[in-house]
Amino acid sequence: MFASHRFPGARKYNAARALMILAAAMMLFFVAASGRARAETCDLTLGPVCNLETGVHYQTIQEGINEAQPGETIIVMGGVYPEFLTIERDIFLRGSLLSGAFAEIRPPDCSAPAITINIDDGTNADILNFTIGGVGCGTGIYGAGDHVLRVENVRITEFETGIFDASHVLAVNNSEFTNVNRGVVMSGELGENGSQGFVTRSTFYNERRNLFGSSTAIELAGLVAMTVECNKIRSFNTGLKLGNIENEFYETAVKNNSVSKAQGPNSVALSLIYSRGVEITGNLLNGHEYLMFFQSDTATVARNNALTKSRYGVYNSPEDDPEFLVDAVNNWWGARSGPSGVGSGKGVPVWLNILFDPWLRKPPVFACQS
Repeated sequence: MFASHRFPGARKYNAARALMILAAAMMLFFVAASGRARAETCDLTLGPVCNLETGVHYQTIQEGINEAQPGETIIVMGGVYPEFLTIERDIFLRGSLLSGAFAEIRPPDCSAPAITINIDDGTNADILNFTIGGVGCGTGIYGAGDHVLRVENVRITEFETGIFDASHVLAVNNSEFTNVNRGVVMSGELGENGSQGFVTRSTFYNERRNLFGSSTAIELAGLVAMTVECNKIRSFNTGLKLGNIENEFYETAVKNNSVSKAQGPNSVALSLIYSRGVEITGNLLNGHEYLMFFQSDTATVARNNALTKSRYGVYNSPEDDPEFLVDAVNNWWGARSGPSGVGSGKGVPVWLNILFDPWLRKPPVFACQS
């Protein structure tokens, strides 16, 4: 799926190296329990924050971070921590589950992100088992520099932006974003191979209508090779936004995501702008004015999706250039008779430069609905 390309204004993309980096990040992410995330040996009754390697206790998380050596693990007991955190070296920051509640990082105000990652040597910052609670503005986690940011089992709520990352690799798994204007924003052009990573098995709920106005759950821009899979997105103006006019090179798989219950006018379940090499398969998209909006100058594959409840359906701009077709065959259009619009069926509309025949006669079975 990830092929090497050279486009005007884009750097050379080393696909083999990108795949190697991404595979390594995913492997380390899921086997952490066998290494750095080993069984706790700290006695948290002696202090709420503990260095797992040294056994030294601290009263604040930042104290523990400041004294940690690269590769060490900081354990945090459940409770509320009114702090701004800055991480500048390779550490593993883990909330303890022994108290039965997540440790909550709650910044005092919006003057800085709750957690800032300033690592520029290609090493890792790992954040596991936390709640990060805001006051309706600011950023939950902000990452800058050439590093690997891994976030798992983290709840981020009441921020303008949940995660904004311009790192080399971003890995988000099994996390929750509620009442945020933008959930995960990846804007990376660092490193000779661009940015890679994945956003998987996470939920994005914007429970307060018009809390921040126009909102986007997942936004990817820059030289990105990403996997976006098995996420549940509800009540955002835009569910998935891939690409923009300034950053046009992608090799991304969007698979088995559910995007529903749009918020606000001109809503879009999935927007793809000037992006290449994107495969959109197995997604459930419904309840938006546009289910898929394409503005691209290359062929795009969008197959085996279920598309229902939409005023405008699937739109490809510019409509007058037949060279750039969207391959949208074998989708379910909400009716056995197929799509309406330029189609003759009763399902959601399709417009020019979209290949939609043949189509599915019944909804596909999704792999990530549990």
